Amino acid sequence: MTTNYTQKLTGKDLEQYIKARFSKPEDDAPEPEDQTITMTESEALSQYDDMLDDCYPMAEICGYQYQPSRALRELDPIAYRVGFSDYCSSLSEDGYEIDYN
Repeated sequence: MTTNYTQKLTGKDLEQYIKARFSKPEDDAPEPEDQTITMTESEALSQYDDMLDDCYPMAEICGYQYQPSRALRELDPIAYRVGFSDYCSSLSEDGYEIDYN
């Protein structure tokens, strides 16, 4: 038989619980350094296309449907490249490095 109960914590009890539950252990071990992950431009382009295709509905032109990434790339290549550049910037903020060679 399992007994479930709820206990209300207030004041100092709540503070102690939060401190115990969510504080980081204090030790002398250094924080691990951020690792940079390198990907090729081709891999980044593929991920960018996947992101566009996941975020936007199919583009319909004259009754035909096209993937959003293809429609943008072919109809407005400048907007596509600007968006890709922004996407790469966000990747670099997340610890990725793009190899453009």
